Amino acid sequence: SIIHDTITDQLSCSIEASLDLFNPSTTYKIGQRFQILLQQLFTSDLTNETCQSIHKSSIILPNEKLLMESVNNTQTLFSSSTHCIQHEFIQQVNKQSQKIAIELDEQSLTYNELLYYAQCLSLEFLTNSNYIPGNVVCQCIDRSISMFIGMLSIIMAGGCYCSLSPRDHEHRLQSLIEQTQSNLVLVDWTTQNKFEEKTMIININTMIINNNNNETININHFDLFSTFTLNSKNVAFVIFTSGSTGTPKAVQIMHYNLLNCMSSFNDLGILTKNDTVIQMAQCTFDIHVKECLGTLLVGGSVIQLHPEGTMDYDYLSKIVQRHHITFFSVVPSVMTILYNYLIDRKQMTRLNTIRKFIFLGEAIDTRTLAKMITTLNLDTTAFYNLYGPAETTIISIHHRVTVHEINYGLIPIGLPFPNTQIHLFDSFNQSVIVGQEGELLISGSGVFAGYLGRDDLTNKALIEINDKRFYQTGDLARMGSNGLVYYLGRKDHQVKIHGQRIELDEIQRCLLDTSISACVVIKWGNDHLIAYVQSNDNNVEYLRDHCRSRLPPFMVPSRFIVLEKFPLNANGKLDRKLLPQPNFSSSSIKTTDIQHTNPNNSIEEQLLSIWCEILHRNNNNNNEQDEISTSANFFTVGGHSLLFIQLYHRYQSIFSFTNELLSIALFLQKTTIIEHAKLLNSIKSTDVIREETWQSLHLIKGMASFAQERIYLDQQVRFMNNVSVYNELIILKLLNGTLSKSHLQRAIQSVLEKHQILRTCLILDTDAGTLTQCVTQNHLMFMFNTEKTFKNDNELNSLIFQIKTNP
Repeated sequence: SIIHDTITDQLSCSIEASLDLFNPSTTYKIGQRFQILLQQLFTSDLTNETCQSIHKSSIILPNEKLLMESVNNTQTLFSSSTHCIQHEFIQQVNKQSQKIAIELDEQSLTYNELLYYAQCLSLEFLTNSNYIPGNVVCQCIDRSISMFIGMLSIIMAGGCYCSLSPRDHEHRLQSLIEQTQSNLVLVDWTTQNKFEEKTMIININTMIINNNNNETININHFDLFSTFTLNSKNVAFVIFTSGSTGTPKAVQIMHYNLLNCMSSFNDLGILTKNDTVIQMAQCTFDIHVKECLGTLLVGGSVIQLHPEGTMDYDYLSKIVQRHHITFFSVVPSVMTILYNYLIDRKQMTRLNTIRKFIFLGEAIDTRTLAKMITTLNLDTTAFYNLYGPAETTIISIHHRVTVHEINYGLIPIGLPFPNTQIHLFDSFNQSVIVGQEGELLISGSGVFAGYLGRDDLTNKALIEINDKRFYQTGDLARMGSNGLVYYLGRKDHQVKIHGQRIELDEIQRCLLDTSISACVVIKWGNDHLIAYVQSNDNNVEYLRDHCRSRLPPFMVPSRFIVLEKFPLNANGKLDRKLLPQPNFSSSSIKTTDIQHTNPNNSIEEQLLSIWCEILHRNNNNNNEQDEISTSANFFTVGGHSLLFIQLYHRYQSIFSFTNELLSIALFLQKTTIIEHAKLLNSIKSTDVIREETWQSLHLIKGMASFAQERIYLDQQVRFMNNVSVYNELIILKLLNGTLSKSHLQRAIQSVLEKHQILRTCLILDTDAGTLTQCVTQNHLMFMFNTEKTFKNDNELNSLIFQIKTNP
């Protein structure tokens, strides 16, 4: 209530609040905010701001302003502020010329050797009539030593590096080249045939061979480097991100942006010259630049994996162990599968050399992290949660995760990088209070130069506040009372799948280029994209092929659902709630128009069973397996890349073959049961000597161990009077509160389901003279026996004795 004192001509305010709903500190803060609001209203210039909206008034408290100023007090100086990337790299060469810079299997280059080859190739550019310093040069090279040489040589020649994925369709590659207006494309022998004849290409493999056979570069060659000038504000590389307009956006990152980012990594101790980094990211992602160029700029060593090496967890984990990897950057969902794989095979020690686990791209799975901290040395191992869109140069917010946060299950994205400032704004472009949700805006030395050729999109993405450029991320976040930022989600329809940023509008516009009249794409669960299309034509395969030719693989919808007419609400707009839910196990919704085929032999039947297990189709429905055609593509029946990795390792487990004999790449090229059966049949006649024995991860029956035989025999011979000496009896007494028997029963059932040993029984075959152990399903029938009750301690002791002697 507000009271006007006519004598003193003053206003007084009192706030009454129910302590059942508010604690005193909250009520006090409400009063403070109201007072601040009144001060602004009564001290404002009434002549100029009479019509000002109340939303433009701030209710931020002085201590909150001080907290935000403290969080954004990140200004630091770094030595390479006027340098370019190649200058910083040459400095590292001068410091440690013979240190290994890059290694792949049996190949390696020192810093000095890498500089030599990069200079040779950059001279090729400078003498090529189609090359213009400052222009974009695209590179389409798979994982290799050559990829590093090409990347560095483009930048040394004053060009702008842009990586293209060898996995992309030719149509998409050509579209991206045209968008960058690139005059040259750097290729190798495996990718040179992916481009049209009009595209000017340079084969890096041919160049390296020619230079090995010719004389070394001399002082006269270096005159060519003086024919162009560069500064730290020149664009160094371009990264494509998904675009809401239907066309990918080319993010331009300057030399200054990357150098400041890597200087921050080094100053914070996250990535230093003492680190050995395994290169995990795909070449089209911004984190790829940090792993490759960034590691070299701080003086570290990079261990490259062969193509598809990130999907072969046996090969990957061996590389980590063999090369003593210390820095491991990974998407949390991939880390979960890798952890489960190594734990199942008792090989978690392969990761013991890692000192820094870097999680980025999506929310950390605290359940996996909680398990990991029990197997790793926390005194020497750190976990980092990093955040940053491509437009702010790889990483802009960081946080070192604590054990308390892991156990609590809530991990912030943290505090801004050096020379980075953040703001949280509401829908009225006003700063939000501590704890309130707002859009995350980022300013500082990481903010990009703009989208290549799209000034309209650049102007929408960047706004100016107090003479500083801020990038509007579209991410929603809140700031805690300690200044740490917590990610909350998106304000638009942009989604992420396995850490990969996807604009759903780009997929929709791609589909609208066909004959369909309307479409909508949604994210389903954590792993799938579902495309609803309105059309009279049910040719789903045509739609899928159209998307494959124009979109990267991770943006192709898992399922296409054709509807004659979209459901509309009363206003005539699409009612998303009425769209049919995708059901990957339902035969009522066909994913393809390919004729259904059943298994023709025992191995196809076995593979069908494995697919159903991986895709979680085994739910006691006899028709479940019949719904997966042996000619169906794994990725159209509910599969995705992480499930495919599990499928491959299940094949290895059951059919006992190494990745050297059959790599995962072969299975990715042929993704049906029929084709997988042919691949697996090819190894039947091959004499394979394995380094280790693979065992099934889901055995339910097997021979008893020696220890189990001894216990069984001991029980039969010495304890024939039904005394259960091997059972441990525990009594829990409830002192306070109430106990839900149904909840407790479900909890015990969950424990029994998780730990197979608790529901394993021993069966003696007297005819064969063998003792086998079998995993039962008794947990499904587990029930409490509530008939036995007691009135005093004597009756309780008697009841305990009966249970012990008659289990």
